[in-house]
Amino acid sequence: MCKKLRELVEEERKEAKQEGVKIGEERGEKRGILKGKIETLMKILIKRFANENLEWVKECNEEQIEKIEKNIFKEISYKDFYQLVHS
Repeated sequence: MCKKLRELVEEERKEAKQEGVKIGEERGEKRGILKGKIETLMKILIKRFANENLEWVKECNEEQIEKIEKNIFKEISYKDFYQLVHS
């Protein structure tokens, strides 16, 4: 391989690595934000539904988290709340 071609390949590798790091950082940030939301919601839900098993909340996806946030203060039973989040 000629010197110029090696330099181009090396430059592409560096750029690809930087892009990979950037993507990883963005994913990590999103996960951190989601984890923080879940922790906050768990605190509220534990007070609201003290006698219920809420471990399922830790496995919720972003859409379900949004449903929890939207409906957490509605005056509905735990069963209805659970069904609403999972619908």
